[in-house]
Amino acid sequence: MDKEERIQKLEAMIDNMDIAKKAYLVDLYHKAGYKHEKYCETDNKRPGPAMEPTKDEKQEMHDRDNFAALERKKRRFMLTSSKLNLELIDWNKLVALHNLKNDVNKIFFVSQPMGAFVIKMCSEVVPTYFGSRLLQCLQIPTPDVKLLPFYNDEFKTMVHSMEALTLHDDHLRHVVRLSMDRPFILLQEYIPAITLNKIGDKRAERCLSTNYADASSRLINIGRIIAADILMNNNDRFPLIWDTDGNYGNILFEVKTDEKVDDELLLEPTYTEINFNDSVAIDTQVRCIDESNRYGKVGAEKYIKRVNSFIDVIFSDLKEIISGNSSVNSYDYDSMKNLASFVYTYTGYDIRGRSLFRIIEGIIIGIFNIKNMGMEVIRKVLEHTENAIEKDWKNVWSDGVSTIKIEFIQKIYDAMCQRLEMYPKELRWVLRTHLLNFVVDKEFRDEADQGFIIRKYLDEEGVKMLSELEHSGIDQAPDSSEDGFQQYKDPLLDGGDAGDAGEYKGFIPKQVRDEIAPSIPKEETKEMGEPKNIRDQWGKN
Repeated sequence: MDKEERIQKLEAMIDNMDIAKKAYLVDLYHKAGYKHEKYCETDNKRPGPAMEPTKDEKQEMHDRDNFAALERKKRRFMLTSSKLNLELIDWNKLVALHNLKNDVNKIFFVSQPMGAFVIKMCSEVVPTYFGSRLLQCLQIPTPDVKLLPFYNDEFKTMVHSMEALTLHDDHLRHVVRLSMDRPFILLQEYIPAITLNKIGDKRAERCLSTNYADASSRLINIGRIIAADILMNNNDRFPLIWDTDGNYGNILFEVKTDEKVDDELLLEPTYTEINFNDSVAIDTQVRCIDESNRYGKVGAEKYIKRVNSFIDVIFSDLKEIISGNSSVNSYDYDSMKNLASFVYTYTGYDIRGRSLFRIIEGIIIGIFNIKNMGMEVIRKVLEHTENAIEKDWKNVWSDGVSTIKIEFIQKIYDAMCQRLEMYPKELRWVLRTHLLNFVVDKEFRDEADQGFIIRKYLDEEGVKMLSELEHSGIDQAPDSSEDGFQQYKDPLLDGGDAGDAGEYKGFIPKQVRDEIAPSIPKEETKEMGEPKNIRDQWGKN
């Protein structure tokens, strides 16, 4: 084949390719332009598309308008939303939904016009429900919870309402549908608060320093939370006696929301014009050790030894301060080193001195409240948890209840009570210093205010003797202890910085203390649940 023939064939091939390309483009044009009418002359004397849109164009514009309307109506969840009673939830009035990314639990923050609440899909719903109820019995600040089982009509309403709220977000709708595929869901009261990792050093000082008058209550409640965690072996909060790093998200510092504080300021670590309420415990779980095998028994014994050792160190630090051997602000508290390091890691604030001392006092008060509450209450909480549902699904709830070993909790309870009885003077000092403000038992607190004599522990002779004394004209205490009354005064350390109470204004009649106290029975009482020896607690100084 000569050169000219080759050129002719190549030109023919190019022509064929051009024709095929043009045909392909024409076909694409026809397919892409099927929505539009043919161009024609319009009333305004210019060439262009017809003035009336086609049916497809109308549908497209309608869809865009609806999407824009959804975007305008879509509301962002406000972190400063107010609390909402769980019984007042109206599933037809949900306005905002936020998904908190969590590897273990699926958590949704939901708001309606009157407030906000939390929906939790817990991997361990039964231990969480039990832990929350037990904290409520101890009157420790914690959000209220409500169980929503799959057979409840409200469960179905919740699912439909949340799906309707995610029309603007396909991904969120997918997450909701996957998360709701559980037989039991917890509704939790929303707490407007800041977690430890978002608080910052300046606000941490405002929240945890005893230089501020309202900090002591928060610190003491942190101690009470620690005491409850010890009882339940909850290692997912503070790294004290457990070999864990702790969980900064399970302790909240509630804020007082007002018009001046919005989400941006709440998340700004340098903004300090925030008023704090209390420290709040969330996601509390009981983690019992199964002693049915050899490894479980060894683990339980090891844990009890750690509990005993920790309580001993707590009281050792306390005795060092109240004895006057060390200053409350300069002493290095051995029992609180892990906690101080934990707080500094996530806040940059070095908690020390009186703040740590307040936490120690809170732990002691917390152990006292647990002892005062008794095991009977714990058993009732377990019974309530077991009967919280009417119908189980594939033994999910019953299997969860079986993980709560009341025998293990009994051992921890006994260990805590035995250790507490070893330090009656130190316990008395702590309770008197805080005027029993954090004692849970109201009857105990009210009667203790009247001379620290608890009537329900007295026999008939003791009650009669106390009544005679009350009606013998002793209305107020004299100024001197020489007249038969003893005045209690807290040790003054470095100008009185060992306690806020200073001089205690209550008086104890010597006759009552010396004659009635020995008659206090040691038998178990129905109200308190456990043996009490008030002479050991409130005996001679």
